Amino acid sequence: MASYKAFVWVLCFIFFVELVSSHFISPEAMKVNNITEPHSRSMLQRRRYGHHKHWHHAAAVVSGCKVNFDAVNYMPLRRRCRAPYRPGTCCPAFMRVACRFTDEINDQTSNCAGEMFGHINRFYPKGWFYQNCGEGPLGLNCLQI
Repeated sequence: MASYKAFVWVLCFIFFVELVSSHFISPEAMKVNNITEPHSRSMLQRRRYGHHKHWHHAAAVVSGCKVNFDAVNYMPLRRRCRAPYRPGTCCPAFMRVACRFTDEINDQTSNCAGEMFGHINRFYPKGWFYQNCGEGPLGLNCLQI
């Protein structure tokens, strides 16, 4: 009986962690917005080997994204977030777009965060959302949207 209760608690804990994590945009995904390389996803696709002073592409590290971020409607963001950019209006607008894809952009084995921020950074200063929209250690809370 005790092992059954422990098993139920473990299942409840796993369910809770999955539920909570799928409703946040992780800090790791948000950091992609702050990368200063020419292509935001290139940092995710590279790693340094040993003592060499140059970077090698590691194509096996990051896989493609299942979401076509070319086809995503960014108008909720662009309509509400206009210069001068203010966190009170821009962060909720950003979350209206990004929170639909939390699982995909939180997946560190894909380039989804880089794909999304690659599109967003065409219209907004690089790193703006990372620097202004952070909420806490779990990231952006999409349950508010």
